[in-house]
Amino acid sequence: MIKDITGNRYGRLVAIKPTQKRLCERVIWECKCDCGKSTLVSSGHLQDGHTRSCGCLCREKSSQRAALRYRGKFGKQHPNWEGGRWKPDKRGYIKLSLSAGGRYIYEHDLIMEKKLGRPLGKQEVVHHIDGNGGNNNPENLYLFSNNGKHTRWHKRLEEIATYD
Repeated sequence: MIKDITGNRYGRLVAIKPTQKRLCERVIWECKCDCGKSTLVSSGHLQDGHTRSCGCLCREKSSQRAALRYRGKFGKQHPNWEGGRWKPDKRGYIKLSLSAGGRYIYEHDLIMEKKLGRPLGKQEVVHHIDGNGGNNNPENLYLFSNNGKHTRWHKRLEEIATYD
């Protein structure tokens, strides 16, 4: 027998209706979040407080923590600042600051622009031949005319790698 929790509030979520899906024999409920999104949550996660929103609560808290941590820290005061060069991001790309207002350009884009003698087009994508986002040697950079061609190149590389 399914316990009817229709209309019950759990944090930012309101249980709308049960689905046919189950998770460890628990009913999965369709819920509506205060932010307007719908999400599916197990009755157990609703009732024990494990899930209280569609994910918006976690995103808000994360951005609030970041805002407090880096409040007013620009340029030299920001922990990722390295004299105009930012520490590599999660893809290994290096950003260069253009101004104190927080504008930046990726180092590989700037190097390609210098190599070409012109600004990059909006569709153009710079590719690192060796796959190392921090290796911005001009000989290691290749220009694709659009992201579709860049994506197809990576798919071909994956296909080749699976043959080995």
